[in-house]
Amino acid sequence: MIRAIVFDLDDTLIDTTGQLVVPAHQEAAAAMIAAGLEASVQEVAEKRVDFARAAPLEEVDLRTAAFFGAKDVAAVAAAGHTAYFGRRVRSLSAWSFVPAVLEALADRTLYLVTSGFERTQRKKVELCGLGPSFEAVEVVEVGGDKGVVMARLLSNFAFAECLVVGDRIDREIEAGRRLGTWTARVAAGEGQFATPQSAWQRPHYTIPSVEALPAVVQDIEGSDDSP
Repeated sequence: MIRAIVFDLDDTLIDTTGQLVVPAHQEAAAAMIAAGLEASVQEVAEKRVDFARAAPLEEVDLRTAAFFGAKDVAAVAAAGHTAYFGRRVRSLSAWSFVPAVLEALADRTLYLVTSGFERTQRKKVELCGLGPSFEAVEVVEVGGDKGVVMARLLSNFAFAECLVVGDRIDREIEAGRRLGTWTARVAAGEGQFATPQSAWQRPHYTIPSVEALPAVVQDIEGSDDSP
């Protein structure tokens, strides 16, 4: 039986790309230009999106600053990083099917592990009304290791009885596989364009949204396989 499930937040439970990412990249682009980058907001924002599809998000600022030949790459990258991750979120909602999915899985222990700035990520959770559905909500700093937090949260369970769900194969999926949990990749948002770079990044299941997650849990529990 799956006894515990760890969820990612962005592009897993909420449509972050559709609701927040585009304007966040535009604001980050403007901040980078104000810090000395010579290009238009549109050019920088588009290049940021391109890099985000192909590389870990924490590398986007440095890659963008270097691509446009910034004189002070570190300073320009820092300006973009702060603007992107520190953006104030005022309006946000989870996908419409998320409450029903969390209710259907409520007899398991549910955790939420998300990466980003503490204030921003907790505001997202608050605006979407997701907090009460989880035993714990943990925010990992940008570039931090979600696997360490997952291991702590799941320490009272056998990892083979746990499931990790997220859109990033280089974060949630790899962390879950290294721990020995089941994994389900949500093919949505910027993370959908990534391809596995190792066996650790190959999910056990790939689903279009968490709406399909109860069926995944049922399939796991109906099989004799192990992760």
